[in-house]
Amino acid sequence: MNGLTTKEKDLLGRVAAKPELRARFFRKIKGFKWFDSLYQAGYFDDKNIPAPVPSKEEGYITVPNWEAIAYLVNVAQKFDKEDADEYAPLFLKIIENATNYAKDKGFSNYLVWRQFAEILIHIPIRFLTLEYLEVVDYWLKDKYEHGLVSEIIGSMWLPEIIEKADEPSLKISYRLLEILYEVVYVDENNAGRASKKAQLRFNYYTANKVKKKSACSIGRYLGKKGVMVFQSRLEEVFDKLQNDTWSTFWQPAVEEHEQNKHRRNTENILIEIYRDTLCSYINENSKEACEYLEDLLKSRYQTIVRVAIYCIGQNFDKYLVSADKIINVDFLQDKYRHEIWHFLHQNYNNFTKEQKNRVLAAIQSLDLSVDEGVLMNCATAYERATWLAAIKDLGKEEADSYQEAIRTAGAEPDHPDFTSFIGSLEDGQKSPYLVEELIAMSAADLVKTLNDYRAEGGPRESGIKGLSETVKRVFKNSPLKYSDNLDSFSGLDLAYVHSIIVAYSELWNEKANLPWEHLWNFLLNFVSKVIGKKRFWDPENAKQRDSFVANRYWIVSALARFLGAGVRSDDHALPAKFHDRVEASLQVLLEKEEGVEFSPDDDAVSVSINSPRGQCIEALIFLTLSDCRLEDRSNDGNHDKAWEHYCGYFNAELEREESSEKREYEFTTLVANYLPNFFYMSRHWVLKNLSRIFDQSNHLKWLCAMQGYSYVNRVDREIYGFLKEHGDFVRVLDIEDIKSNVEEEVIQHIVVGYIKDFESLGDEDSLIQIFLDRAVFEELSQLIWFIRTLQKEDDDKLTRKVYELWPKLLKFIDPSRKESRELASSLCTWAVFVKELDSESMNLLRPIAPFAEEFYNSYDLLENLARISEEQPFEANEVWQAMLQGCVPDYPEEAIRKLLTNLLSKGPDGKRAAKDTVSLYFKKGSESPLKWLDDIINYSKN
Repeated sequence: MNGLTTKEKDLLGRVAAKPELRARFFRKIKGFKWFDSLYQAGYFDDKNIPAPVPSKEEGYITVPNWEAIAYLVNVAQKFDKEDADEYAPLFLKIIENATNYAKDKGFSNYLVWRQFAEILIHIPIRFLTLEYLEVVDYWLKDKYEHGLVSEIIGSMWLPEIIEKADEPSLKISYRLLEILYEVVYVDENNAGRASKKAQLRFNYYTANKVKKKSACSIGRYLGKKGVMVFQSRLEEVFDKLQNDTWSTFWQPAVEEHEQNKHRRNTENILIEIYRDTLCSYINENSKEACEYLEDLLKSRYQTIVRVAIYCIGQNFDKYLVSADKIINVDFLQDKYRHEIWHFLHQNYNNFTKEQKNRVLAAIQSLDLSVDEGVLMNCATAYERATWLAAIKDLGKEEADSYQEAIRTAGAEPDHPDFTSFIGSLEDGQKSPYLVEELIAMSAADLVKTLNDYRAEGGPRESGIKGLSETVKRVFKNSPLKYSDNLDSFSGLDLAYVHSIIVAYSELWNEKANLPWEHLWNFLLNFVSKVIGKKRFWDPENAKQRDSFVANRYWIVSALARFLGAGVRSDDHALPAKFHDRVEASLQVLLEKEEGVEFSPDDDAVSVSINSPRGQCIEALIFLTLSDCRLEDRSNDGNHDKAWEHYCGYFNAELEREESSEKREYEFTTLVANYLPNFFYMSRHWVLKNLSRIFDQSNHLKWLCAMQGYSYVNRVDREIYGFLKEHGDFVRVLDIEDIKSNVEEEVIQHIVVGYIKDFESLGDEDSLIQIFLDRAVFEELSQLIWFIRTLQKEDDDKLTRKVYELWPKLLKFIDPSRKESRELASSLCTWAVFVKELDSESMNLLRPIAPFAEEFYNSYDLLENLARISEEQPFEANEVWQAMLQGCVPDYPEEAIRKLLTNLLSKGPDGKRAAKDTVSLYFKKGSESPLKWLDDIINYSKN
């Protein structure tokens, strides 16, 4: 029996007779002396590997542990030369046989594969063959989980093997690399369009770990052979997905950059590891890598070329010959823009005089011409400026050239190191004109070109869509060029008018550095001209157009948003002298534009803030607020005159909705939505008109008002009193056609009213008491959740309110009802309010603790018990044990360890209490807390 004592042999017999002892036994025993007996007893036979079984919850599976393997994992860490010679082949045979058995039977077990991987990393390389690695390949095909194995193999084993740097190790590591980075392709259907997606065997987070641990070693020791694994994988992906030519969109920068929004995709992961291994390779073996890099610059894959340019730029001093090949007009293209731009920006100072002259000449040779060969001066100047921006601070000639280019272009390029619309083919494919062509035209020529764009049978809607987008880009890129002639564009097709408005609106919202006072003068004239034309209000212009081309509704919305943005914020506002012109335009829009017909199923707020008329009302509110604030500052906080000036508009809106037969309720919705702002402008007006706003005689209008009010995040006593007195709150809870979010917000307002002492539980008409009387579990759950979100340190008032309400909620706890158990679980989150476990708080927590996990709140309860146990470990343990009567959650581990540690700190009594608690876990099949207790006890001994 290989040295086993009589006692140890007896223990083996008891373990064989009682399977429930095996998990702890295999985890605790140590040393190779046990192996022969266990092996002969058949514990490691391949047929013992457990297959996944269906879970109690339909559609899920349970993956069992193979208990005996825990022993192999433990002793494998102790391999020395002698042990390895005797046992390593046996360990490998066990692993291979079990894997092949699972493969033959058509199942997989990722928990076992993880343990096998943990064993494998301790087996000396001399015992491994390339063929043996096929078991790893099978582990990584597990359909349920393979990230854990990937992480062990890629971030722990692979770098260790590579750095041995001998021939057997490098052969094994190269094959592991191929296995780890195998790419599979799955079919997808996106909005009816069939496509493929590339997938690795691990996720982005595992990929990052593997990259950090192994990328440098791969490049250093495996060299070109290792780098080529990633190059070949990338090229395969590009061929399968056909996305190489668009890499500047899905991977804007080769280096890590915030613009790389798709970094979790397989192709992005491969680019990062390829980049890092290539940089490591060329740092280690610059002479050998030089020829390889020059070949990469000739690659038919633009992404591979981009990576090569980046790596050369990062190692400029080592690759002067290769770098010299990049100083070429052929590389001054959008598809290489980011890498070439930074290559120039970082290394230009180290160029020779001849190289600098070549760069300047290459930039100056750029031109954007139409078919007839006519130079597009502005567009060409802008294109040159994007490249000159990289070197403009690195010499006088460079700075002068840049200033000349931006003077000609009329604007400085935004983010010149990323591909922009200048020179892009996207618009050229959808629009009859390129940006460069239009931007070179005079105002008169541009108006004529846009007016003349016709085809037989009338305007081509799809062409107008592309052309209108191009017009927007023209005005956004050169906002000053046509500003003095904006009036001449007011009679264009509405699609182009809309594009012009949106261009300036986007510039305003982006806070572009422009002479806005000059611009607003012309823009307001333009707005007045557009909406002043009789034909603008022709019913034909309100009809929906094909291909999402702008009609009048689009323009009214865009104008309202633009004018509203101009007066919304004092930090970024148009000059006050223009307010009367903004008001005049809004007055016309409100007089002419009709509202939307509402229905009970509508989301009233969404409809109102998106309807053209609703957006005009919002702009008027912003304008009124702005003038009130201005008067406040000049009149000691009094703004009566400003309010009096605008009050008539809002009275007219109330009367309009009351007298109209149409169901247009944008104003009612928005006035309720902006109620705090109206309170600031005129409290008197609000209180006087509350019954008109929340008009229960008109059910649909009232629904709209309550939806608007549900977005108000401030509870005012007077409004609260009004809505309570008139039954609005209770009505929301009772009617069926109210939106669920409105119900939730009303419940929250009632809770805030209770907390602010607008009412108390003792009041006969208390709304909080009405909740309790109604006993609707959804409402009570919302109440509990919301109060939990209000918790903050040292809020004694809120805590008192919680303790007042808590006992009343306990009355609803009935273990026979699922919704009641879930309510009890929700109440467990209120443990955060418990600072001390006295008799009162114990009576509050004990009844609900067994149901903590019913609604997944055991995590919360355990964390709070761990906090309390710092001062009261026995009391916290009592509640913990009460919880274990209903569930045995073993997460979060940190909280459980803290609870156990705090108990142990109290001596023998605490140790007994801790053992009692973990035994409750063990009896219900959860072993982890018992292991953690042992760890804590052993650590304290050391």
